[in-house]
Amino acid sequence: MTAAPRLIVEFPAADVPDAAAVQNLLAAARDAAALAAARSVSLLLPEAADGGGPGLDPGILAGILSAGVRGPGATGTVTRPACAPPWLIVTASTSRNAPYNLARRIQSLNRITAGRVGLFLRGTGLDPVTSGAGGSLQTAAGHPSRLLAEYVEVLRRLGASFQEEALIGDRKAGRFADPHSLVPASFAGEIYSVAGALNVPLPSAHRTLLLAEAASIAPGVPVDGVVGPDSSLPEGVDAPAYSTLTWLPAGSRREALDALEWHHGPLPHAVTNGGVPTVAGPSGVVVAGTPDDVAQVLQDTAPEHTLLRVRAGAGDFAGLLDSLFEVLPEQHESRDLQAHAR
Repeated sequence: MTAAPRLIVEFPAADVPDAAAVQNLLAAARDAAALAAARSVSLLLPEAADGGGPGLDPGILAGILSAGVRGPGATGTVTRPACAPPWLIVTASTSRNAPYNLARRIQSLNRITAGRVGLFLRGTGLDPVTSGAGGSLQTAAGHPSRLLAEYVEVLRRLGASFQEEALIGDRKAGRFADPHSLVPASFAGEIYSVAGALNVPLPSAHRTLLLAEAASIAPGVPVDGVVGPDSSLPEGVDAPAYSTLTWLPAGSRREALDALEWHHGPLPHAVTNGGVPTVAGPSGVVVAGTPDDVAQVLQDTAPEHTLLRVRAGAGDFAGLLDSLFEVLPEQHESRDLQAHAR
């Protein structure tokens, strides 16, 4: 079982209008991924903003970052504790990904990395493949919680449909896998339906970590965590709740207050009167200041599970992350996991 990490750091979304921008983004992402892995902190790869310029799909970015990692079928198999948190978490919207396609993509990444890739699912509507199946789906898909619940059910069933233990690989007998060990998804809902199994085997110990947006989650949906502006858990959801902490980097208190006021509007007297410049709003908690300031907030006031967003360009992100890790005590996971990551 993959454990839900206590700290997730989001890599900045960025447009990549040309080849040079792609190379710069990849270099920054590699640096950030290496820093996160060394501290057993999960790195969230976001989607490009809706309506923005051309971006790099987070699933493709995860594949590029995983290119040097040996998979279960290669010499020098990747090993890790079964309870270790994922190294990378891919963001995916339901409106951009048909569930079978997304399940196969994430399962492939997990086979390559020995289960080190998780998924953050955003319930944003029907994907083009599903919506093309018929107009009657639109009514059912108008209920975000119902759509997300079915989508998660399909992902869970597909993820467990072809466990690696079913592999035989008997070339003489012409047997690739034991069909009796496969577990077809066999799901038919109001919105989604899928019959068979994935064609990508994965060890049962490497079950994919699945996070979902709190705004669309319904009671009883089998996710490993929900992400929302605050850490309040939706009623009936039995999973860790991640609060959002946004960091506005600043070199001085004056710069921090100016940045916070620009982001939030007029500041309460309590903020301007002392302490780390921090305010809470609809998008979560926002802190402005130095890495020491953010480390103080994470240690003293942040909930147990936190998603950290840094308002900085991709090129500056790794340097800021490195400075934060220098002053932030070893995060949450055991020292055994820390040593394993290094």
